[in-house]
Amino acid sequence: TTAGGGTAGAIFTRSNVTWSVVRAPLPPDAARPVQADLSSLSCPSAGHCVAAGYYVDLHGHYRGWLLAQSAGDAPLPKNAAGGSKTGAELTSVGCSGGACTAIGIYQGKSGAALGLILSQAGTKWVATDAPVPGSQFPFVSLSSVSCLSTGCVVVGGYGDNNGGSRAVIITGLGPSWKSVAPTTGAPPEDSALTSVVCLSAGACQASGVLAPNNSGGQ
Repeated sequence: TTAGGGTAGAIFTRSNVTWSVVRAPLPPDAARPVQADLSSLSCPSAGHCVAAGYYVDLHGHYRGWLLAQSAGDAPLPKNAAGGSKTGAELTSVGCSGGACTAIGIYQGKSGAALGLILSQAGTKWVATDAPVPGSQFPFVSLSSVSCLSTGCVVVGGYGDNNGGSRAVIITGLGPSWKSVAPTTGAPPEDSALTSVVCLSAGACQASGVLAPNNSGGQ
């Protein structure tokens, strides 16, 4: 918590048995008092870490926030793929080798929450709207990403046409992504995935929530 009553992002670093903490550098358009949070961190190698989260700008808008240890801070551009990214929060970041992928949500032009995928391309980040199965209920929430050199797996949930939620799994790399069914058949009703871990290209596990009276469609 800052002196003005807000919250600021912090980075803790361990050296041997000692931990040190520094306040994360903010983009120049961050509001005062500060409202910011870093919710995820991935380090593909020593000296190369990427943190993801959000900050509130001078106009009161939530903005996606990326901090790359080797390249300085990289706030999400206002006009990237998918339209304006105000109302954005980044929830998770995963890295493999020299490339990282960050995910989150943003407020679309209609006011609906949509899924956002940011792929690292050198020192730049490319924004892509998260693909989900056809639905007339505009809501997408992405919660976790795990990456290998062959690609990444993203999990979360989306709104179905009955006003409920269904788990979603998205796979891809760079600017190319597609959604896949998390079970044999349609995704279970009233379900969502909150975490994913991949150990190899063919071995991933995801966890989440399922309505108590739902058998998962098996």
